Amino acid sequence: MPKICGRDVVVGGGLLGASIVRALKIGSPNDHIVWFTGTERKTASTDHNKIIRTLYPDELYVRLAQDGMNHWQDHKCFHQIGWVAGVRKGAQSKRKSPSDIKISIEEYQSMVGSDEAPRLFETEELWHSRTVGCADTAYALQLVKDEVKALGVEVREVDVRRILTGDDGSCRGVEVDAEVPYEMLADKVIVSVGPWMPQLLEASKIPFPDGILRIIGLVVGILRLTDTDMKTLNMDMPMSVGDEGEVIVSKRHNLLKLTTPRTFEVESINKLHDHPMARDASANIAVLRKWFPQFENRDIERWVCPDLLTVDGRFIIDEVPGTKNLIAASGGSFHSAKFFPNFGSLVQRYLGKGEPNALFDEVLKGCKWERPYEVQHVYPGVIPKPAKD
Repeated sequence: MPKICGRDVVVGGGLLGASIVRALKIGSPNDHIVWFTGTERKTASTDHNKIIRTLYPDELYVRLAQDGMNHWQDHKCFHQIGWVAGVRKGAQSKRKSPSDIKISIEEYQSMVGSDEAPRLFETEELWHSRTVGCADTAYALQLVKDEVKALGVEVREVDVRRILTGDDGSCRGVEVDAEVPYEMLADKVIVSVGPWMPQLLEASKIPFPDGILRIIGLVVGILRLTDTDMKTLNMDMPMSVGDEGEVIVSKRHNLLKLTTPRTFEVESINKLHDHPMARDASANIAVLRKWFPQFENRDIERWVCPDLLTVDGRFIIDEVPGTKNLIAASGGSFHSAKFFPNFGSLVQRYLGKGEPNALFDEVLKGCKWERPYEVQHVYPGVIPKPAKD
């Protein structure tokens, strides 16, 4: 049986897996790190871009998000373009903060470069926030891959099908594509595979607590922009957001991304595309028609973005119960991309490495598999609602 030798082995090629690998390698340059990135190309981490902001009702996660934002602001993939939010007059909205400025429809059109006014509700007002940004997440991920390869990380672009454990619960190896088993000689094996986590643990016959993990699907719409579109539109426009969803420009990919709060839950990642809502982009089209009526007759592309949510939106960074050296490390909400700069440092801190950090230590207290029976969600506004088939 071929052997894999490394101080730490990381399974999972998304943003958070990349963050872990980078933090471990930079923190201990002489350690040999093995990184199984997998082959999946359509994931939340390879999305064109993600909104980056610090708004949470949970004060601890506000501080953690601000720490992440401080790092993002110096990153070449980050764009602090702000957003314009449609808010019903007199309504309380999580999209509106005291520093936002009310703008007119004409000012909005000038900001985005549109000849047609958005189709707002009669009582809907437009509020401009400068503090919100977005990041080219797929590009950020590729930059980290290139960086850690240059630092000497052993990168294996194969899928891990099963984790092999011994009778004492210690991780002894992995099984990859073509059912090839590898013996593992490593201090820690860290699994950060997002919505593939339940499937991987189940395939490995490793039990984990019920009711903690949820696999959620979200349809993403894409409008490809023509050369004429790009000459007309402001390609540095702020995001357009409202109760119905968001329109986010990608200057790097020449497109408008259309997202909505319409989500659905599946019991297995393999059933993601079988759900009726996975084939329905009508809500994405409605968002486009509201903010950019001139494109209402244009065709859009769609894809289904899978995500892993925890019961309370907090991370899981903890040893899998019943094992000895197997660590699960996962984000817990749709907003996990904002923690790309500091998630790896959290895992590093969990492993007893890195500099002392009181904020990280406090966050880690809530990242166990064991959760309080009555727990406050870190962001109640984004708890998926039961969807009708």
